[in-house]
Amino acid sequence: MTAYNPSKTFFYALRQVLPIIFSYLVVGFAFGIMMQEAGYTWLHALFASVFIYSGSLQIALVPMIVAHTPLLVMAASAFLINSRYMFYGIGFTERFKKQGLLYPYMIFAFPDEVYCVFCGTNYPSDVDPVKCDLWSAVLCHLSWISGGVIGAAFGDLIPLDL
Repeated sequence: MTAYNPSKTFFYALRQVLPIIFSYLVVGFAFGIMMQEAGYTWLHALFASVFIYSGSLQIALVPMIVAHTPLLVMAASAFLINSRYMFYGIGFTERFKKQGLLYPYMIFAFPDEVYCVFCGTNYPSDVDPVKCDLWSAVLCHLSWISGGVIGAAFGDLIPLDL
């Protein structure tokens, strides 16, 4: 059995997803500003970002909420916007099962960008692939949440009318 280096595993995951982290902070910030301009607080942006981990859905959701779109229409839109995850996620079910109890989170935390990282990652021998996948997913999700909260919290300080 190979001895994995925990710190190398973390930093390898960070290196793999660093470009995604920066982009998620920017797009999440834009979502947060949209939430703030729609009259919602940073707390709303926090909960939306924790439970809806889909940038395209969140950006589309704000105008739907403001327009009082029926819940059934929003649910159908959410399904259609995110249905692509089902198709490319099928090939990762065995890989995600290695996460044990975190298997459902790995399915949830699998947007397009993380999919691309997982498809192209060749793990060094001292990097734990299971923990590296988890770190990659968690770091990306946290950056998305952070961007949304920061955008909603400080969006009123930016003199833009979106």
